[in-house]
Amino acid sequence: MNTPAPPEYVSAAEAARITGFSAYTLERLRSEQRGPRYRIVNGRTIRYAVADLREWMDSRVVDTQAR
Repeated sequence: MNTPAPPEYVSAAEAARITGFSAYTLERLRSEQRGPRYRIVNGRTIRYAVADLREWMDSRVVDTQAR
């Protein structure tokens, strides 16, 4: 039995679920050019690459053990 591969690109709502941010926060970050990279498809549909979401989240790690 084959398990389907996870999607490579996700909607803004799915990106919100993955990151834990609200869809509104992701929209605001897009407008401020501060959030994860995204694609505009058909002139208005937003899609995020799952790999970009992971990379963006990983770049915000705070090491509390660093001195």
